[in-house]
Amino acid sequence: MKEPPKIELSDYIESDLPPEMIKYYNSEAKILTAEINNKKNKSAFSYCRRGAIYRKLGKLKSAMNDLQEAIFLEPLFLNAYWHRHFIYLFQDKINEALDDLNFIIKYNRTNAEVYLSKAEIFRMKNDVTLAILNYSQAIKYKPTDADIYFRRGEMYEKTNQVLAMDDFSKCIFYDPKRTDALLKRGMFYFENENWIAAIQDFTTLLKIDCQNSHACSLK
Repeated sequence: MKEPPKIELSDYIESDLPPEMIKYYNSEAKILTAEINNKKNKSAFSYCRRGAIYRKLGKLKSAMNDLQEAIFLEPLFLNAYWHRHFIYLFQDKINEALDDLNFIIKYNRTNAEVYLSKAEIFRMKNDVTLAILNYSQAIKYKPTDADIYFRRGEMYEKTNQVLAMDDFSKCIFYDPKRTDALLKRGMFYFENENWIAAIQDFTTLLKIDCQNSHACSLK
């Protein structure tokens, strides 16, 4: 089996940021560059900050160089690993990205965003068990985040419909306007002939999105 072609980094990846944000980040990068050039002692923070900005601007080669320098200067500067893992994902270097996330967790076990990123990676790999495990860890530290419940619910749909509906219900509880969760729960009630509950969800959904043709046809 052939290895996938390596994705080379460049500084010419088109950014999807609005023009005013691009202008702001370019200005910030210039300030940081002046700061780095004028300091006798190199600062991991400055390199990491500029690397993060370069990443957002699509200057991935420069971003990686800065983040590597930040890590070299301060091996426990966890934010540099966080930004670097996104570049590894761009390169399809999944194992390297996971290594960076696991390194962060080793020193900061309460970072919900790290668990969430791991969950998304395992979701992409179609590893349902590990995706659910990491969504659950993210929920532990962000227990009122509706979207994480929804995303874990989508994973549970493949293995346990009851647990999936419980997550969609929690999503609705924390964000009553989540029409995607209302539709999924309403469909579950509909398919299980729980007509009253199904109608309630479809009615609530239509009050939020009156153009939802799926809910209209079922109601």
